[in-house]
Amino acid sequence: DNRPCLVVGTATGVDPHNPSRSAHGKCYIKTYLYDESYNLQLIHVTPLEGVPSAMYPFEGRLLVALRGSPTVAPVLRIYELGKKRLLKKCEYKFLPESGGIMWLDVNKDRIFAADSRDSIMVLRWRYSDNQMQVISDDTYPRCITAAAVLDYNTIVVGDKFDNIAILRVPSDA
Repeated sequence: DNRPCLVVGTATGVDPHNPSRSAHGKCYIKTYLYDESYNLQLIHVTPLEGVPSAMYPFEGRLLVALRGSPTVAPVLRIYELGKKRLLKKCEYKFLPESGGIMWLDVNKDRIFAADSRDSIMVLRWRYSDNQMQVISDDTYPRCITAAAVLDYNTIVVGDKFDNIAILRVPSDA
């Protein structure tokens, strides 16, 4: 199905400044499709274990970062559109337990993820076995507020202290 979707991440009963205190909050991704009259129709609601902090379209699928809580570790997940809900297709569970991914971008098979406390992490998605693996991680902690992918190997970031940095993925990655 190649119809465009609108996806909305929602969270109720969650303290946005301290999600760890919100053990009984409910988080969802609501998926809408356009009908023949170009009206949005809710097709399904997918429950989540954590707060969706960033989403990005990826290879006809949906890349979602979920913020961790006291009972759930943060995760980066790829979903595919199903008939009754979004279907989990791949996930990466080894994210830092810090501020959470707040920005995502993709360039070919590379996933660029910005954390609000630990800077940038670059992952490669391997199509052959449907796995994500970290290929590069910034060694300097930065409180990222903005980022942009410049090319396959280069990203520019800004942090909350008004610093700008241009970061490159090593050529052997």
